[in-house]
Amino acid sequence: MISNAAYTHPVPDEPPAQPGPRTAVPRAELLAAFHGVTPIDPDRLRADVDAHVDQNPFTEVTYRPQTQAGSTLNK
Repeated sequence: MISNAAYTHPVPDEPPAQPGPRTAVPRAELLAAFHGVTPIDPDRLRADVDAHVDQNPFTEVTYRPQTQAGSTLNK
């Protein structure tokens, strides 16, 4: 039988690793965070988005970045 001694490594004297960011929030905590928040009216949200955002993917883009004096951009 082969010894496991060749596969063991000493544990360094370091502090334990800190836990990473949470990937899930408990349901009760989420509900408590949003308790008392006014519900979103979907028709009003759609009207606001339509008033401020052009959602037509075929609209020609007319934005051109401003150039600084002496820049060789757009020459």
